[in-house]
Amino acid sequence: MLMFASAGATVAAPTPSDTTKCDATGKTKTTKDDCPKEDESDTDKPAANPDKQKDKAKDEADKAIDTDAEETDEDKKDKDKKDKGKKKTKEEIEAEKKEAAAKAAAAAAAAKALELANAALPGATKAYKVAGKRKKAADARLNGLNDQIEDARLTVARVARQAYITGVDPAALAQVVTLESADASSWSNAQRMLKMVGDTESVKMAQAIATIEAAEAEKTAADAQYATAKAEYDLVTLNVNAARFSMGLADEGPAAAEVADFFKTYPVPDCSFKPEDMNKTTKTCQEAIRYVLAQVTAPEKDWFYLCLNLQTIAYGAPQTIPNAIDQWNGMPEELRHSPNTVAPPGALMFWAPNHVAMSLGNNMLVSNDVLGTGRVWIVSFETIQAVWGFTYLGWTAPDFRNA
Repeated sequence: MLMFASAGATVAAPTPSDTTKCDATGKTKTTKDDCPKEDESDTDKPAANPDKQKDKAKDEADKAIDTDAEETDEDKKDKDKKDKGKKKTKEEIEAEKKEAAAKAAAAAAAAKALELANAALPGATKAYKVAGKRKKAADARLNGLNDQIEDARLTVARVARQAYITGVDPAALAQVVTLESADASSWSNAQRMLKMVGDTESVKMAQAIATIEAAEAEKTAADAQYATAKAEYDLVTLNVNAARFSMGLADEGPAAAEVADFFKTYPVPDCSFKPEDMNKTTKTCQEAIRYVLAQVTAPEKDWFYLCLNLQTIAYGAPQTIPNAIDQWNGMPEELRHSPNTVAPPGALMFWAPNHVAMSLGNNMLVSNDVLGTGRVWIVSFETIQAVWGFTYLGWTAPDFRNA
């Protein structure tokens, strides 16, 4: 049954404008201003939370920073696009080619240096170990004989004292080892027995002394072999580390920390020259070697064609001699050592037509340019000869008398 409102009812029909305002169903578009607002007095509003306000401010600040960063990244991208689109000049292209070629040459030189250094390492390591074993055995043998000779010396002292008591000449019994079996019941018998024991034991004493001397000679030879092998091993290890460092530079990567530490703590070879053979120098031999080694890992400048300059700076000498061959020719004949002799550490080694390098001893040296221009390298004598094929003239003390 249908129900209708009576004609006298006062219910008004909704107007179109009312139906478009504050539609709770969301079917019609409304705005915040369209909805009726409830009257709220200031006293009825809840108090603001300070912590929430701080968090809100922080969020807004972070958002602003992120926006700035995004804008910065976009700016960089735009700049990169512009740079790529920009046509390079002929000079810029040539400079890039030159730089690329230099990097390639440095990488190849570093790789070659590492190959050469690694090739020498096994032999040096083996020789070092063999020499170490020989040294240890010689030390042990001599220590054992030292106990024996000490006992013999004590016995000699006792025999000499007894000989003095019995009237026998102590000089005749100086080499006697023992007198335990002598029957000294009478003066004559004591003298006879002392002489007999002296004759017999003097031979044993002489043999003991000969054995000690042989052991001492073996120890001396073993120590020398060990020192030589260790020096060679140290130099080859230095060469390997220098090559590894160079590889790091060629690849534009940082040098390994242990390589840098190795160079800082590397034991500089012992070297010394007479004061009269170090004219016009202000640095010691060890200081000079330390300087050239530092140029391998941390060069102060480009050393291209500056071989003599490297040596004069290392020794703190005047830089007035024009070139390396003038330094060699200006030295007295008696101070120029034969090319057939091994240059000691700190010596200046010369080649014709015009090169000088510093010796590290044991046929190892420090030279500029040999495996890559402008750099300082540690190489063997064999390597520099194989690379350049120059005529080796010989070596001199670090004497700059003509500067």
